[in-house]
Amino acid sequence: MYTEQNYNVLFPSWQFQVPAPFVFVVSETLREFFKAIQAGKDSEPSWKKAIYKIIARLDEQVPEYFRTPNFLEHLE
Repeated sequence: MYTEQNYNVLFPSWQFQVPAPFVFVVSETLREFFKAIQAGKDSEPSWKKAIYKIIARLDEQVPEYFRTPNFLEHLE
């Protein structure tokens, strides 16, 4: 398991902030996932649909610079 200290040693030039909307989408998705498991809905075939709907509703486009072939060079 890598700690933040290991991460900083292994990837010192990869310093970027996680966008706030991403953190919000992940939080809401995990909350829905937890509620589904807690309610026992994970035994149903379509239990993930509610989770996918949250992701689809809150999701944003991937920024263009992540799609460039030289993306990793921008982090250095």
